[in-house]
Amino acid sequence: MLKVQFDIDSYKTKFTGGTRQYLFFALFSFPGEKSSLNNLMSSALASLGYNSRQNVIPYLVRTTSIPGVSFEDIQIPYSGLPYKMAGSRIFEDWVVSFNLDEEGELLEKFRDWQDKIYNGSDNSDYRIDQHLYLLDGNGNAVKDIMLVQAWPKTLGGVGLDYSSNDIATMDVTFSYQYYKFKKINKPSETQKVLQSLLNKVTGTSLGGLF
Repeated sequence: MLKVQFDIDSYKTKFTGGTRQYLFFALFSFPGEKSSLNNLMSSALASLGYNSRQNVIPYLVRTTSIPGVSFEDIQIPYSGLPYKMAGSRIFEDWVVSFNLDEEGELLEKFRDWQDKIYNGSDNSDYRIDQHLYLLDGNGNAVKDIMLVQAWPKTLGGVGLDYSSNDIATMDVTFSYQYYKFKKINKPSETQKVLQSLLNKVTGTSLGGLF
């Protein structure tokens, strides 16, 4: 008889807690912008009066998820039984639900992005890497999920209702090539300065995002 060495007291001691669903931060790059890091720096500097417009897009994120990944199931007949092999790797679409800002900046940015896809002569520069960060309980980023060459293939409809006082929302569905995980190392001095600026933007101490 197999005996499992397990007791509830050891489980309670070793289990220190899991990832909370609200501990994430998404940064967005748009065509014509250098990088997500540049976006965040612009947002921080704007709050200090160095720019007239503050990039608030990351703070409008309502919900999102880490997309699922699967393999196609290829079956080859062999001795009366199907022999199963892994086929193409499939990454599900990335869906982000946004709260809409009063100035309409979110709608404008994504509509401009889709206009660029439709009208642009260069079919490569509209695909931009996007970043989704997982945070620990102190606000420190522990994983960087980079979605490679992403672009908004669907802008969801926006519901308007006189009888409701809720904030209007919009779902954006991104297509991309694949995503990869990157462990966040100890922050550099430049990143520490950036974090200090970000704390002034939010009015709180979030720890290190990078």
